[in-house]
Parts: sequence; structure tokens; C-alpha cells
Amino acid sequence: MAELKEEHFEVISKNKAQAYKQQKEMRDELAFFALNCSQFQMQELYSEMKRMKRINNEK
Repeated sequence: MAELKEEHFEVISKNKAQAYKQQKEMRDELAFFALNCSQFQMQELYSEMKRMKRINNEK
């Protein structure tokens, strides 16, 4: 296994920070959409959430 140096840890930390920032932005965007969508869109979101939960429970 390759030896990890301080530069590697810095890159890893930057990548983790960037991933966290992107996830936070996605959550904020989804929350804003969910709070401001129409009833039909909310029903579609709910159906998609149920489908995703069902798929995850089957694994």
C-alpha cells in the first residue's frame, strides 16, 4: 500500500469538504422545492420517495 503524506490528507479533506457542501446545497434546494411545490408535485415526490424506500428495503 502506498504511503500517505500530508499532501494526500489535504486533498482528501478538500474532497470531503466539497462533497459535504454539495450535499448541503442539494438538501437546501430539495427542501425549498418541497416547501413551494404544488399539490400534484408533492404527490409525485411522495410516490418517488415511497418507491425509493421500497427498493432500499428489498436490498
